[in-house]
Amino acid sequence: RQLFSDYIGLKSSGQATPENLDSLAEQYANTLFAEERVDANVTLSQLNIVPDSNQVLTDYSQRMTAMRSKYEGVIKGLNVQSDFSDITDPLFINFILAVSVTYEQAVAELRKMAVPTSLANNHLDLINNYFSSIKATRSISQIEENPISALAALNTQANNSQEEEALIANIKVLLMSRGIYSNSLWEIP
Repeated sequence: RQLFSDYIGLKSSGQATPENLDSLAEQYANTLFAEERVDANVTLSQLNIVPDSNQVLTDYSQRMTAMRSKYEGVIKGLNVQSDFSDITDPLFINFILAVSVTYEQAVAELRKMAVPTSLANNHLDLINNYFSSIKATRSISQIEENPISALAALNTQANNSQEEEALIANIKVLLMSRGIYSNSLWEIP
């Protein structure tokens, strides 16, 4: 809407030159893909970091497995009857808002966990990744009101999902290197 308004402003003032239109397009293109991630909302000093031991690492693995399984179940349990081809569909909007709430719940759980020293940075990055996903999913749900921010948030969320996979893989590798194995070591949904 703002893009259209800016274009009309240029056109009505006689300034809709190719250069000005290119500049306007570049401005909106930069906005579209420069959606800022949420700044780190949690610091290491706010985590319950405990010394590494086999028991601590095993407990952490079990808590992470249980948490990821629970939230994967929540998402699957939403039983959304939409193919998500229309991101303005109210079913999609409700689904994405439920995903945002799920991220909030996961952050609350992650913040309470005892975190082995060797996993503290990855754990922190995972929490802050989820904070960014909360912001992105909320922006996506506002597609009707602010389509440019919502589209930028789609890009942000795609990046967040890739980063989440990498963080989980890092945690998994560290645990496995310490001899902590699980049959379902939090499969990435």
